[in-house]
Amino acid sequence: MANAVSVSDLDHLWDPKAKPLFTSKPPEWVATYLPRYCQSVSDRADSDCRGLALAVRELNRDGFWQRLFPDWETCCLALFKRPAAWVEQVVEGVRVLHAHGHDGAVPLQLAITQAKAQPLAAHGANQHSEPDLIIEGPTSYGTGQSYLLRRLARDAPEVLDQIGPDKEFKSARAAAIKAGIIKPVPTVRLVADMAAVAGKLCQHLTLEQRIELIDLLAPDL
Repeated sequence: MANAVSVSDLDHLWDPKAKPLFTSKPPEWVATYLPRYCQSVSDRADSDCRGLALAVRELNRDGFWQRLFPDWETCCLALFKRPAAWVEQVVEGVRVLHAHGHDGAVPLQLAITQAKAQPLAAHGANQHSEPDLIIEGPTSYGTGQSYLLRRLARDAPEVLDQIGPDKEFKSARAAAIKAGIIKPVPTVRLVADMAAVAGKLCQHLTLEQRIELIDLLAPDL
């Protein structure tokens, strides 16, 4: 994902002229001390989440985390020892609180409460709007991982720790299906081989649906 979490309202929490925490450090420091730093702010989040929010902001600076990890989930598990959904929820709580003028420490429970109170509609979906079939183009990113992560954080937080490499769920979507938040939906990818696309569609459509689809695609034939 290009932007791991929204940090747009966090700049005013710290001096914007301050030297970058991570991007200016040599590779030796990054390899040895970055994990220790991130683990430390994660451990202190119970009493104050601002350090965690600062670390997330710095990891996003100039796409720094993308130089080190293949995806944001792997980054969070490696550095904070927490799933990305948990990290995003905490940072969202800090962001919202300070956007509304909160000053001082942000305890973990306060941050989570604030994050959960935010409307899910901002993600452009709700629990009744899941499609019956997803057709993905070359640049499609599927069914909205950020939305699913927030739904899980709100409705099934117990499964968040089970998302990640070598865990029960490999993706937020798999966890959401297990939690009953969404139903399994077949996916058809649009590739250059139209025969393959047609074959995939046929696996999920009845004969009547195929005939109707042909009529809709070529009404003049």
